[in-house]
Amino acid sequence: MKVLITGANGFLGKHIYKKFSEESIELFKTSRDGFNNSIECDLMSKIAVENLIKKIRPELIIHCAAFVPKSTKDYNDKKSLLINSTMLKNLLNSSDSRMIYISSMTVYEGLDKIIHHELDSLKPFSPYAKSKFEGEMLLKCDGRDSLIVRIPGLFGKNRKKDGLVSNVLKALISQSDFNLPDKPTLWASMSVEDASTSILKLFLNANFKGYTPINIGYEDTYSVNGFIDICEKIFRVSLKCDINHPKFKFDLRRLKKFKALPKNDFKKALIELKEFYEFENFR
Repeated sequence: MKVLITGANGFLGKHIYKKFSEESIELFKTSRDGFNNSIECDLMSKIAVENLIKKIRPELIIHCAAFVPKSTKDYNDKKSLLINSTMLKNLLNSSDSRMIYISSMTVYEGLDKIIHHELDSLKPFSPYAKSKFEGEMLLKCDGRDSLIVRIPGLFGKNRKKDGLVSNVLKALISQSDFNLPDKPTLWASMSVEDASTSILKLFLNANFKGYTPINIGYEDTYSVNGFIDICEKIFRVSLKCDINHPKFKFDLRRLKKFKALPKNDFKKALIELKEFYEFENFR
């Protein structure tokens, strides 16, 4: 099978490429810069995408490329709507390939509930969440076989831009200050290693037909407060979190059905990353 991974030099894309390269798959990867033996392609260019698809003729596209928020401010950047929808439209118009589309937990924002199921009625409001939801709807209307993977924020080793998890762990190791969200924030996170492993298992086990959304995450109930509580236990310190942040939990019955549930839980994944940072800090 020919599989094309877009955004293959990104944080998630690199891990997915590594996992899939262990299987008997004819694997291709594309990126904006062409680094790391990837095929250089501007997915915003209709002609460039058409030429890419004609050259490779992939049977499956794993679409990781996206405008990814680097900060809380970026979630409200309206250019994410244009960039993410244009790239996906170019891929859809140039191919008839099956697709694994990397979506986001942010599509669940605005729902007055804790546990979120794939069939919930969605009404995201931030530009980034809207861009992911619009991508899902494009695939649903297109009608091709598409697996919609809704993931939380990701953490892991050697990430170029640290998120909340990395910043807090590094600060606690170095006994320095850190910042938490200054207003109630819907939040969840998981290890990029666990996320990419689950995506591979879905590819191997899920014979998806038509539009198929699926949640990927841990069985934990997430919140910023819950994360800080875990950090207090891991580091044996007392920490302050004055804001009561909303709780979030994935309904993971579909993920279990396809035997793709992560082996880790959130706390174990945090401990693994903490130990990695401590090793890096003191070697």
